Amino acid sequence: MPVSLAMPQFGQSVTEGTVAAWLKSEGDSVERDESLLTISTDKIDTDLPCPETGVLLRVCVAEGETVAAGTVLAWVGQAGEEVPDASASPTDASVPAQAPNQAEPVSSPKRRPVRSAGGRTGFLSPVVARLAAEHNVDLDAIRGSGRGGRITRKDIERHIADRSTGTAVRDPDTAPQPLTPMRAAIAEHMSRSVRTSPHVTTIHEFDMGAAVRHRADHRVAWEERGLRVTLLVYLMKAATEALLQVPAVNASLTAEGIRQFAEVHLGMAVAVQGGLMVPVVRDTQTMSLEDMAAALAGVTEKARARKLKVEDLEGGTFTITNHGTGGSVAGTPIIHQPQAAILGFGTVVKRPVVRGSSHLLPDADDAIVIRPVAFCSLSFDHRLLDGAVADEFMAAVHTSLQQWS
Repeated sequence: MPVSLAMPQFGQSVTEGTVAAWLKSEGDSVERDESLLTISTDKIDTDLPCPETGVLLRVCVAEGETVAAGTVLAWVGQAGEEVPDASASPTDASVPAQAPNQAEPVSSPKRRPVRSAGGRTGFLSPVVARLAAEHNVDLDAIRGSGRGGRITRKDIERHIADRSTGTAVRDPDTAPQPLTPMRAAIAEHMSRSVRTSPHVTTIHEFDMGAAVRHRADHRVAWEERGLRVTLLVYLMKAATEALLQVPAVNASLTAEGIRQFAEVHLGMAVAVQGGLMVPVVRDTQTMSLEDMAAALAGVTEKARARKLKVEDLEGGTFTITNHGTGGSVAGTPIIHQPQAAILGFGTVVKRPVVRGSSHLLPDADDAIVIRPVAFCSLSFDHRLLDGAVADEFMAAVHTSLQQWS
């Protein structure tokens, strides 16, 4: 009997997904748990596994189409088996592990009717409706490419691109490419963050000498245990200790007021194909340096293998981005909403530094030494934090980095 594969519900806040790409075609042989297609949501891109070994009998949702949780995406069975009609319910084995408990049937969210200025009424997904509203899109000007003429997110993005060039007739060789679902989600989040928070950035010079020496002394022993402890892990440890000392930074602004967090859940920006993801390392206040290294390696591997779940991306209280991996000396990162701040880590390089007396006038005791230095930047929400608090936090981070022996 054929088995259906349904769109899972990726957490309580994500009730629909977009078919980003089919990895198999109708008629192809498939193995159980083999990746069958890629799903994209506002929060995550992930591959869905095949529920059974057999043949991909039918693809029910085209690439680029957005559908509600519970919608049948495909049928898998043995060659020659008859596929149930379109009204058939998903089979028990059809929803992957990310879906809700099967004892609680998935209900498709009601689509809200949207009326454009020209009077056209249709049903749009929440993602498409929000994108259309944000960019003041006249829905009458768009011909939907989805099922039954439904307008998809790709249709909206293509219309926006056409409008920006002032023409709806494009040369295929020079036409702008529509945003990928991940790129569109990043663009929306970054724009909303800048609109929401008055950003201020403070940049500090950190002497990384103690951390570099400690890492060199323990690197071989760690590698023998399969641990890769990078300088970013030292920054994670230092930032965690600083957040406990200056809890105003470990906070977010809510409708009721400022919410401070007792636990530290670090969002770690990870570059993946086509964009950036921010998985969360939880409860770092309980972790040793080695624990943090293992946790960071775990979430990074999951992100790049497209195996993150929505819960892996939620609940962060503070974010660190390592823009120095590409050689960047300093940056002004954008806050990961609704957090109060984000810490940027620049590349670590050897620089000449003056060491000697504490006053600023030249002195016979002054000497120029070579030190491993990094510029770290804290972008913070000026509604929650003032410069004095931000600088207090950065000083605490630097002090913690100096204490390795």
